[in-house]
Amino acid sequence: MAKYTAKISRNFRDVATGAPKVLLRDIFDNNGELFRDHAHVEITPAIQKTLNCMRSNKSFIVELEADEKEYNYQNSNTIKRTLTNVTRVKVLGKA
Repeated sequence: MAKYTAKISRNFRDVATGAPKVLLRDIFDNNGELFRDHAHVEITPAIQKTLNCMRSNKSFIVELEADEKEYNYQNSNTIKRTLTNVTRVKVLGKA
């Protein structure tokens, strides 16, 4: 697990499925390097707890711990990385 910072808002995808996701933007790793400009990650209990405290029209900067996961982008030869198993979400302030 590694630490990241990202912007989070109540922007959801796949809410009708068994694996709803939320959009994280401007994701930076612990070294301050841009990991991804955005990623849709599964809503874990730690993320849900943060979302429950948010107003629908606000964005926040959060610090979180997560694992990196590689995946094949749209069945092409392009390999991308995303975050999985997000835990320990801490709100740092308004975005």
